[in-house]
Amino acid sequence: MAQSQNTGTGVSSRSPSAKKPPASTVTIPEPFNLHLEGRLQERQRFDEGVKRSLKLAEEQQRLTEEQRKREEEEETRKYRSTLCFKANPIQHYPGITISASPRSLTIPQSPQHLPRSSKNSSNSNT
Repeated sequence: MAQSQNTGTGVSSRSPSAKKPPASTVTIPEPFNLHLEGRLQERQRFDEGVKRSLKLAEEQQRLTEEQRKREEEEETRKYRSTLCFKANPIQHYPGITISASPRSLTIPQSPQHLPRSSKNSSNSNT
């Protein structure tokens, strides 16, 4: 057999005098970092942000509800005040000045008294 020839079959021929790989040494493990720990911290930050946004949304909703209640109470109070009539005086009423009229006084006249005609007498003539 010819060991030096490479026939192209994928088998490498090695001379027996070639260097052998060194005997395996003891492998010293290196500390490793799992992606899981980083993902856990990222998820905790995300959850805190979600809690914060939910808390802000609840606070905003509570404030909006309080504002709506106050406005509704104000409208109810105004409506009830319109149901009860109260006289309101005129605040700045101009003063009345009394002065003599340029027209002359009226002279009274007695009405003309005519004798009444009776209905019966007018019907009897016809």
